[in-house]
Amino acid sequence: MTLKLRAGQRQTSRLGLTPAMRQSLELLRLGAADLDAVVEREAAENPFLLRLPPDGDPQVGNIENFAAPEPGLTERLLRQLRLQSLAHDVMAAAVFLAGELREDGYLDTPLEEVAETLGIDLPTAEAALAALQSCEPPGIGARDLAECLRLQLADAGLEPALAASVVALLDQFAAPGREALAGRLGLSEPEMRRIAALVPTLRARPVEPESQAMQIVVPDLHVTRDASGRLEVSLHAAAVPRISLDEGALGSMRSGEIDALRASARSLCRAIRYRGMTLLRIGRLLIETQAPFFLAGPQSLVPMTRAAAAERLGLHPSTFGRAISAKAILFEGRHIPLSTFFGSSLGSGGGAVSSRAVQFRIRAMVEREDRASPLADAEIVAHLRREGVDISRRTVAKYRQWMRIPSSYARRRARPG
Repeated sequence: MTLKLRAGQRQTSRLGLTPAMRQSLELLRLGAADLDAVVEREAAENPFLLRLPPDGDPQVGNIENFAAPEPGLTERLLRQLRLQSLAHDVMAAAVFLAGELREDGYLDTPLEEVAETLGIDLPTAEAALAALQSCEPPGIGARDLAECLRLQLADAGLEPALAASVVALLDQFAAPGREALAGRLGLSEPEMRRIAALVPTLRARPVEPESQAMQIVVPDLHVTRDASGRLEVSLHAAAVPRISLDEGALGSMRSGEIDALRASARSLCRAIRYRGMTLLRIGRLLIETQAPFFLAGPQSLVPMTRAAAAERLGLHPSTFGRAISAKAILFEGRHIPLSTFFGSSLGSGGGAVSSRAVQFRIRAMVEREDRASPLADAEIVAHLRREGVDISRRTVAKYRQWMRIPSSYARRRARPG
């Protein structure tokens, strides 16, 4: 059979995000404080953007009344990306990837899907990922645990090939008798000791979700209830930047510059409106489905996954993930992270129960326990099973660690006296 090479052209079409759509998704990911910083910067550079004084809501106050927070993860990544000399399409893709990250810093979205969504080729998407993974914290943008550990080791100065070898042999580095590995990897004894000292410092996740939640200072939504128990939700006045178009700001600019700046200002206003409408839709879904939580307390949290909530709202799961990241609801003086309402569920005698509700129940047990005889994980399991919750000791230990509750042994040792 003879093979013939043939050159030709083929026209295909695919959907891609426009710059305006990318901007909307980027702003959706930002918390209130980071959004305020972006608007302030844009207003300083664009004469068509007129920033108005904050809307004085005497009940919840203005953003200036809240303590200034550290920048959120997304804003910190964007600042680092801006310092890199990246081509325009690589920068746009890197910014998009920053918005795709999970709360723990991992990236679940395949690069092929990113390339198709943005209308770019795969090498450009790979270059964007490399730029993102060069940012701090080390391990950010990893697709799996092995890559997360490799990135941390590379950040500590190991060559990529050596970092990969160390991760592949990680259990042997942690075990006694690791001297044989030095010859296998061609390492000197000082290098071996240095790597062995690095291994215990590696983190399983680039970012601790708890630290992300603690950065929430200004809530984005405000839930109230009247005397009859009826719930209402609105955008938190302090979290909504008040901007408008100043059509009289022409100055001595040329026509092309005026058109570009005016279009940029209008695009930012639309993106902020989209952000607000999306958050309001999520808030309305919450007061519809999670009324027991607001009226009776955390133990009444109704199980709902992010995927189920996204489907009910007609949103892509990654868009929904952006919308609840670093956001909170203000309810009767409490700041409740939006992520609190979405999680897995556990089996129960009366049906499913939210894993978050179980975590609240565990915390309540620990707070009421006898300090002289703290509850062991097995005892917590027994209590929960008597309440009809099907849970394992390993799951209890995992939830306890997430909530930063020490083991019963550590709690007993910390007891005064």
